[in-house]
Amino acid sequence: MGVIRDRLRQTRPDVEEQLILNEDKREIALEARRVRKIRRLTVEQLAEASGLSLDEVLAIEAPSGELPSLRSLKTYAEFCGAKIRVRFEASER
Repeated sequence: MGVIRDRLRQTRPDVEEQLILNEDKREIALEARRVRKIRRLTVEQLAEASGLSLDEVLAIEAPSGELPSLRSLKTYAEFCGAKIRVRFEASER
């Protein structure tokens, strides 16, 4: 995959940026889904209990798309008995 990413960086930096954003979104979605399932909640139960709309819950768990707001993530996590940790990492750019 490294060769493909390198070629992509050179020829289509816009696509590379989208891949990076989706990577972050995918990690958030997988972790959100994991903590919800540990609590044995359905997406419908979580939406109803938290006050988030079903669309918001589904968007948080979607592996691509826009990153959810910090407020939505905090609400989601709270109702799953989890906490959010934010960290900054230096980019390679």
